[in-house]
Amino acid sequence: FILLDKVPELTKEVDLTREEIHTRLTNVRQSLFRKVRTSKTIRNVINHGDMYVSNMLFKFGDEQSVLDGMLVDFQILRYMPPAYEVQFFINVCSSKEDKDKYQELLLNEYYDNISAHLKKFDINPEEIYSRENYEIDLQNTKSAAMLMTFCYLVVLCADPEFREEMMRVEETMKFYLEYHQEKYLDIALKWENYRNRVTGIVRDLLECL
Repeated sequence: FILLDKVPELTKEVDLTREEIHTRLTNVRQSLFRKVRTSKTIRNVINHGDMYVSNMLFKFGDEQSVLDGMLVDFQILRYMPPAYEVQFFINVCSSKEDKDKYQELLLNEYYDNISAHLKKFDINPEEIYSRENYEIDLQNTKSAAMLMTFCYLVVLCADPEFREEMMRVEETMKFYLEYHQEKYLDIALKWENYRNRVTGIVRDLLECL
């Protein structure tokens, strides 16, 4: 909510009153952990839980082509349907412009790859994780993935020197991220990349309220 006060034009882009926005965002926040639990109706898989580029290692070939890759840092594994994680990954690694342009393609590619992999083992994807369930899963976890992305980007997209200096001392980190978030945003929003990435995910979140 502090960001909406700092960037008031965000609330003018949706056909909702400020009170309605606050109420709906509160509901999204309160439902976050309910939406990332093990499902009783849709196929669950092991999710990495912290899926972004810093937790990936790549082996590069000639001309920087990627030959292989692996995930690291499995501290917050989750057992739940997979759509949350792919949406979070797309959100956290993409600008709003790129996401608007490529998200549908990427989500289709993701499911097509799951299907192809299952078929290699003579498993029918429609019996394990149907396209219909995938679409339901995407819709159920869309807002949760956006909200968690916002929580990451608030820190990840800050100026690297400022972020390193802030996180070097625990008291300084608590000062900005726990007790005086408005002061943190006053500093962070000065950087264009930070402002674009953070307000971009908020725009997406507001659009799906």
